[in-house]
Amino acid sequence: MNVLVLEPYGYDTAPCQRFRIEQWARILERQRVAFTFVPFATRQLDAVLYRPGFVGRKMLEVLRGLAARVRVVRDLARFDAVFLVREAAPIGPPVVERLIARRGVPIVYDFDDSIYLPNTSGANRIFAPLKWAPKIRTICALVQHVTVGNDYLRQFAERHARGVSVLPTTVDVERFLPRSPHQSRDRVVIGWMGSETTLPHLLMIQEALRTLAGRRPFVLHVVSSREVSIPGVDVRSTRWTAEGEVRDLQSFDIGIMPLPDEAWTRGKCGAKLLLYMGVGVAGIASPVGVNTEIVDDGVNGFLAKTDDEWVDKLSALIDSARLRASLGAAARRTVEARYSAQLSAGSSTFRVDPSTKPRCDGWWRRCTTAVPRPVGSSFPPRPRRPRRADPPSRSDIRGSRSSISPTPPTIRSPTRTGPSGPCSTARSTTSSSSDTS
Repeated sequence: MNVLVLEPYGYDTAPCQRFRIEQWARILERQRVAFTFVPFATRQLDAVLYRPGFVGRKMLEVLRGLAARVRVVRDLARFDAVFLVREAAPIGPPVVERLIARRGVPIVYDFDDSIYLPNTSGANRIFAPLKWAPKIRTICALVQHVTVGNDYLRQFAERHARGVSVLPTTVDVERFLPRSPHQSRDRVVIGWMGSETTLPHLLMIQEALRTLAGRRPFVLHVVSSREVSIPGVDVRSTRWTAEGEVRDLQSFDIGIMPLPDEAWTRGKCGAKLLLYMGVGVAGIASPVGVNTEIVDDGVNGFLAKTDDEWVDKLSALIDSARLRASLGAAARRTVEARYSAQLSAGSSTFRVDPSTKPRCDGWWRRCTTAVPRPVGSSFPPRPRRPRRADPPSRSDIRGSRSSISPTPPTIRSPTRTGPSGPCSTARSTTSSSSDTS
C-alpha cells in the first residue's frame, strides 16, 4: 500500500509530524505500507518563516509551495491514500483538499492543535487574514476520516466529520530511553524544550523562577531555536537539533511545561511533557488540557497553577533526588503503557479492506485501493466509479418520441494505481527549524 503524506514542514523538524505520522510510519513500514513524505515548506521558507519581515520572500516561497501541491495532485494515481497533516497549504481556502477529494483518493486528516481558531505568530501577523481558519471545518467534511490528539479536538471534529478517532501524540520508547544516573553535581538542571513560538509560555513563570533562584541553586537549560535570558536566573541555551534532542532531554533533572489556560492551549497534546516522561525525567506542568490526563499529580509528576505552586513543587524536587527518581520512573511507565509510538501505530494500522479488491470494469481496468482505517473505526471505502452507461438504442428513441433522450455517456480516462511493492519510504527533507511545541 502506498500512502502520500502531505505535511507542512520538512521531515523530522516539527512536532505535529515527528511525534505522530512520522513515528508511526517507521513502524507501519514493517507491515508493507510505503510512505512518501512531501512537505509544503521549502528550505528558503523555513529559514525566514518565523523571522519578522521578509514579506516578499515569504510570499514567493508560499506561491512555490502552492504550485508544488498542484503538481502532487496530478501525480495521485500511484497512491492508495493521502495522509494530510494540518492543511495542504498554510493560506487560502482548501483548494488542494477539494482537488484530491474529487480524484476519489481516500484522505485521512490529522491535527494536534486548535488550528480551527485564528492564531498567527507575531512575525507573520500581516498574513493573518489569509490563514482562513474556517477551512478546517470544510476539510473535516471532505475527508474519509479524521484523527486528532485529544478529546478536546475530537469535540470539534465530530461536529463536521463522518468519522473521528483520538490518537494521542506519542513517544518512540525505543529511541527516547531513560537516562543513566547522573554523577553528583552542585546544581540541579531544570529543563525546557520547545519552539520559538512557544517561548512566551516559558516566560510566563519567570517571576516564579526568579523567586526560586533566590532560594535554591539551579540551572535553567533552554533548548530552542532562540537564546533566552531571564534576569536573576542562570540560563543555559542550546540550539535544538533532531540529532541532539535525546541527549539534551537526558541532561535534565526536572522538565517543565507551563501553559496559559486558553482555548488554543487546551488543544495541545502534551508533546514536551511526554518527552520528559519518556526519558524518565520528573516533570511539572500547568493543569491545562490533556496535561491533566497525562499527569497523576504526585504520582508520575506534578501539576502547578500559581507561582507559589511552581516554587514549592520545584523546591521539593530540587531538594530530593529520591523524589525525582521515583516520579521519573513512574513517568516512564506511563509513557510505555499509554503513549508509546509502538502502541499507537499498532492500533492505527493501514489495513486492506477485503471489499476493495482490484477488479476489472468493462472496457477499462480500475484498481480500487485499500482505505486507511484505524482499528475500531468505521468509515466508507473509496467509492467505485460507475460503469459507463450504454447509449440508447435506435428503437428506444423511435418508440418514445415524447420522452427525453438519455444523456450521452461521459468518457473517463482510466485511473491507474501503482503496486504497493516492498516498503521503502521516499522522504523530502528540509533543514531543521522547529521542535517540541
